[in-house]
Amino acid sequence: MKKRNKIYYLEHYLPFVMILFVLSCTGNKVNDKRKMSVVAGKMDVFIRNVKFPVTYELQGERVPLDVLKPTTLIAIDSFLVVGEDDSEHQMSIFDRRTLKHIVSLFPKGNGPDDIVLMAPLYYWRKINNNLEVWVNSLHKYYGGLNINKTVQEKKAVFNTKYEFNQHERGENILYVANHMFTLADSSLFIAIDINRSKSVKENINSSISHYDYKSKSVISSFYFTDYKWEKIDYPTMGCDMDMRADEKKIAVGYKYFNQIIILDIETGRRTYLTTDADFSTVTKSIQDKCLFYRYIEVTDDLIFALNYSQGDKGCYFDVFDWDGKAVCQLQLPGQFYNPFIDPYANTLYMFNAEYEIWSFKLDIMKQDL
Repeated sequence: MKKRNKIYYLEHYLPFVMILFVLSCTGNKVNDKRKMSVVAGKMDVFIRNVKFPVTYELQGERVPLDVLKPTTLIAIDSFLVVGEDDSEHQMSIFDRRTLKHIVSLFPKGNGPDDIVLMAPLYYWRKINNNLEVWVNSLHKYYGGLNINKTVQEKKAVFNTKYEFNQHERGENILYVANHMFTLADSSLFIAIDINRSKSVKENINSSISHYDYKSKSVISSFYFTDYKWEKIDYPTMGCDMDMRADEKKIAVGYKYFNQIIILDIETGRRTYLTTDADFSTVTKSIQDKCLFYRYIEVTDDLIFALNYSQGDKGCYFDVFDWDGKAVCQLQLPGQFYNPFIDPYANTLYMFNAEYEIWSFKLDIMKQDL
């Protein structure tokens, strides 16, 4: 199993806006200027009133790493790879068993491997039993870091490295990306920021472009949804997404409205999910400034959507399978952020508001898989 890349700019990185919400699934025109209607595709499925058969309370433990301000983490095999903020070096690698520091990498600067601003770490895969983690130095380079060789040589060793041409900033879609997924053929799926790309004037729906790095051209593009809106007033909205390892499906969760979409890339079929009675509660959610799905993590079998609708009381995962079936909910003991799931060890890692790293075993879910 290999994890697909998911680069999204959090509030302390670059703001991203993806304007997608639905007031009615009927396709009828409405009068409120902030309301939208969706034109459903022939294969689209709408699932309302989602109910979860069981809720589990997760019990975790703190991982006492010597890191001042971690931002993201990948925990695979014997390594803990941690992205850092406000640090002299922006990545540290630790021994997962002993928690001993091994090496620090990527000082801030303009050298060949230096990084001015590093996006969160999410893409990893195994190549010949070596762990490869992809590093995105925003607008500078994007590379597959060989963790095993890096540990051995105590310096950054890349298997692959794509360098960006700063002079192409105005014409290259790499510079208006919210999320970026690396595909097996080394091409990319890039989710476009509709504000920075100015495409909000043409279409309010968020799109994915299949981009060929070698030819620097777009092979094809498609929209996640087909929403119609009477007036574009560009509210500040956001979503998170993740792609299944086989590159066939993408799960999208929306920050300000109670909605998840599962997109089948091969067929174009979209499955819309909400725990509300209908999709028409979107406007109320926005007015109440209620948070919903801020992070999406996926495995080969499941979608983990981190739900913040409890406010200060805590957060929990809504867990679905890839057909949209509700599997369970996972209640967390407080507010947590930036999830990472190790599918081999069946372990969830997250940060709390104090930048502490916590781990949670997911063995309690085995009966539901």
